[in-house]
Amino acid sequence: MSSESVEALCPVAGFWRRAGAFVLDSLIMAAVGAAVGMVLFDALAGLGSYGSLLGFAVPLIYHGLLNSALCGGQTLGKRLLGIKVVGRDGAMLSSGRSLLRTAVLLGPYYINRSELTSAAFDTAFNTLLSEVFFGLLLVTAYLIVFNRGTRQSLHDLVVGSFVVPADSVGSILVPRVWRWHWVAAVLLCLGAGAVGELLQSKTIRPEVASLLSTARSISEKPGIYGVSINTLYRTGNARKSVSGPYEVFNIKFAVKDKQQFNQHTAKEVVRLVISKDPTVTDVDLIKVTVVYGYDLGFSSGWLQTKFSFSPTQWLED
Repeated sequence: MSSESVEALCPVAGFWRRAGAFVLDSLIMAAVGAAVGMVLFDALAGLGSYGSLLGFAVPLIYHGLLNSALCGGQTLGKRLLGIKVVGRDGAMLSSGRSLLRTAVLLGPYYINRSELTSAAFDTAFNTLLSEVFFGLLLVTAYLIVFNRGTRQSLHDLVVGSFVVPADSVGSILVPRVWRWHWVAAVLLCLGAGAVGELLQSKTIRPEVASLLSTARSISEKPGIYGVSINTLYRTGNARKSVSGPYEVFNIKFAVKDKQQFNQHTAKEVVRLVISKDPTVTDVDLIKVTVVYGYDLGFSSGWLQTKFSFSPTQWLED
């Protein structure tokens, strides 16, 4: 079937109207999230990376219920751009189907940001989980852009839904999804797995494995999450007493309790790092960034403070 005949049979909404509606809905939720964050900042910060799981509930309810028969198959963004979600028979989706549709679309993104995948730094399970979610995101993005015949992505295909102009009535007349799209989806999943295995193989290198082990030790301290560490070489002056190239050991982490948002916590972490790897004292400078805030996935707010001292100064009482 030619692309012209496909377009003639297809009463579905185009890519840009769907993308525009999603952007508008995201802006609406971000504004609501920012307002809530101003009032409940400390409470949300205390959730740590589990805030993404709580944040998932908001778009799940927003998109899941508004896109169902309860609200005419339209979120606020879809209403503004004149499109709606229906089944193949042209009827609105039930709440259950609509919630499932939203879960398939947004679930991988939110779960991948939570402690479900960030807690285990070097486990095979963590790698597998990341590969699965990354593959699902790639397939979803591919189908949204390239499945021009039905404009269905993975979440639409799972529940048999379509996005159509708001004034559309009757059954949806579209051809089946082109079989080569399924081939491309499989290849994308395999590619995501290959990338994940490649990244995992690099952690076998002693220097990388050591950094991962240290990061995991830091994350095991109560109230600390989102740890990242690395070593960089800089040029210029690390301190007035040092000229030319110098080596910097960077540590960044987030805290759940405002009482931990200080230099004392930074010093505890540095001393833990040095106890795990005494060679860190050979660097010229240890920089620590302590972050305090929340991330709901659709809205976030952060404060951060930085401390930079030589290893000797960090070890001083």
